[in-house]
Amino acid sequence: MEEDDEDAIYNIEDKRLDSLPVTSKEISQATRTDPVLSRVLEFTKSGWPAEVRDERLKPFFNRRHELSTEQDCLLWGLRVVIHYKYEKFILGELHDAHPGIVRMKEIARSYVWWPNIDRDIEQTVRLCASCQQTRHLPAVAPLMPWVWHSSSWHRIHIDFAQKNGHDFLIVIDAYAKWPEIFHMSSTTANATITVLQDLFSRYGIPYQLVSDNGLQFTSEEFQWFLNVNGVKHVRVAPYHAASNGAAERMVQSFKRALSSSKSSVRSLQQRIDSFLLTYRTTTHATTGHTPASLFLGRELRTRLSLLRPDVERKVVNMQSNQKLHHDKQTQLREFYAGEDVLVKDFRCKETWWLATVAERTAPKSYVVILQDGRVWKRHVDQMRRAERSTSSHSQNSRNGMHTSADQDTDMSDLASIPVFIPTAETAPVVGSQIPQTERTHAPPSNITSGEQTSQSATPTVTADSSASPKPLRRSSRVSKPPDRLIETME
Repeated sequence: MEEDDEDAIYNIEDKRLDSLPVTSKEISQATRTDPVLSRVLEFTKSGWPAEVRDERLKPFFNRRHELSTEQDCLLWGLRVVIHYKYEKFILGELHDAHPGIVRMKEIARSYVWWPNIDRDIEQTVRLCASCQQTRHLPAVAPLMPWVWHSSSWHRIHIDFAQKNGHDFLIVIDAYAKWPEIFHMSSTTANATITVLQDLFSRYGIPYQLVSDNGLQFTSEEFQWFLNVNGVKHVRVAPYHAASNGAAERMVQSFKRALSSSKSSVRSLQQRIDSFLLTYRTTTHATTGHTPASLFLGRELRTRLSLLRPDVERKVVNMQSNQKLHHDKQTQLREFYAGEDVLVKDFRCKETWWLATVAERTAPKSYVVILQDGRVWKRHVDQMRRAERSTSSHSQNSRNGMHTSADQDTDMSDLASIPVFIPTAETAPVVGSQIPQTERTHAPPSNITSGEQTSQSATPTVTADSSASPKPLRRSSRVSKPPDRLIETME
């Protein structure tokens, strides 16, 4: 029993001796007795040889010009060279307050040195259990961006955000950076599915959906919903927000916007809508385009758009002014189906042909039928009204009623109009000189057989001399206003 007590006393004494600080005298004595350090001390005092072959001397030989002695202690600069038997004690002194690798090295560089001291410091910290528990996370891994697809709504990132007791579902398109934000009354899987169904009905079903490992996104109900719609679910590593960076960045921006607008008198939904409109119309730093231009293919109109000059309005105003000045000197002439007109023949100078209006194809374009059956298309500026001496003749002509007196009047009236009426020798041959667009059709039904001419363009008038002239009578047809065609742009 007494021997055990004596051993315990000796152990306590050893620990006390080990805890005593190391002095320069002990370092000097250990340096003189060590076979390696004693040679280094001698070479430093008397001079180094040109070359050393002992591997233990090479760390000192490489620093030979920086070594010095002070009271038989080796110094490298201001740092004392420590004997190997005191290295563990010095490491304990440096690590006493667990300052970490960097601070331990910084302290050692002011006091002590021995070969491979930096490696020994690092090993000491790594073997310390307390330091490992409180150690910082390792350096971040190299950046690996998500694949940027060439179309919108291919991959979407979703996440939940909570601010001032309200829950919000954040959805952002990876291609266009187009955000969608929903104020959620519940964050269950069923409520999340309802919102996503509404989004899919508007924009279609995406190929991929990226989320964290929240209970809503890991539930069987949510997985079944994605599998049924053919959406690949990508779940990022737990507690690693950077993996879902697109949604996390949008969450931060949205929370900051809500905090900045909390003093506004507008409702929460109005503040959300204002944030979305501003974000969608702002050029994104990554794409260099606005989310609206990439997602919708056009820019959204905002109140600031009113500041830009409206080119369309300017063009409309200029056209209106041009029409106003032009129409002061002219007015629109209209012709109706069955009306006799004179149309311009551009193959011969100063040549006008007598024709009948068949159809109005545009506000200022007509299809006319010549007396020889040819069909022409003419602009209203290329047509003239065939004037008649009496209104009754014009009415009878439209109704297909002709008398011999009417025919004599027609010829006498046409004689006063500068119209070129070609003969059989001067008339163009049908089919050889008629352009492709001026096709020959049967004359309209409202033109009587007496008005049709032969193959020659010379009009002839025939009348039965034995027939007594028919008495003129008024038509019993009720006159109605003409049915005007709806004027549409040509």
